[in-house]
Amino acid sequence: MNWLKIACIVTLLTATAYADVKVTITGPDKADSGFALVGSADAPDAVLRWRIDGPEKAVPPLELLDSQGRPVLVFMSPVAGRYKITLTGQVAVDGLDPWGETSHVVVVGKVPPKPGPNPGPTPGPDVPTPPTDPLARQVYDAAMKVQSDNRAAEAKMFADIFEAVSGQAAGVSTMTVDDMVKLTARQMQSQVPPDVRLRWDGWKASFSSIMGAAGLTTKEQHIAAWANFASALRGVR
Repeated sequence: MNWLKIACIVTLLTATAYADVKVTITGPDKADSGFALVGSADAPDAVLRWRIDGPEKAVPPLELLDSQGRPVLVFMSPVAGRYKITLTGQVAVDGLDPWGETSHVVVVGKVPPKPGPNPGPTPGPDVPTPPTDPLARQVYDAAMKVQSDNRAAEAKMFADIFEAVSGQAAGVSTMTVDDMVKLTARQMQSQVPPDVRLRWDGWKASFSSIMGAAGLTTKEQHIAAWANFASALRGVR
């Protein structure tokens, strides 16, 4: 990674946030038969995309537009189970590409609870779980140096961002490495409270140095790294 990209990361991690797209899903939380979900965004030119995580034998829904041009998902004869529907929205703006995401869960019919694990020994104290990936381990070690009584919860905020950006980059073929870096910085600025960002300034400086020495060049490498960072930060205690 050249010095220009390193400087870009350092600058963007502390940059003023641009307004992201606010997307919403309207529809039922429970259903005994067919149901529909309506998506919308506060930006009229946003490109909206559905992502569906449902039962294994679920029939794909119909994708329609209502009279206002909003996207609609219609599940005609859904099988019983839990459906998690995610809607992403993105506006193409040179150098910015504002983006947003929301999820909605619908339970169809009666879903039996998952069987719990067999009783085992009483768990011990909640201990840190260092990652095995060398690059993620560096990010994890830097996070473990943050001085905060809520370090685990704060680390999860950053983990959620890395996970979301990694998933978005994997699903959008036109998204570049620079887009990933910029989106990560914007999400950190808009989703992490100011006092948390202040406590994690040292970690962000370490992260920039780690990325500068990592030698990652391709989008695929960054997608995998972002996913590993998310997993590593969830292990912080």
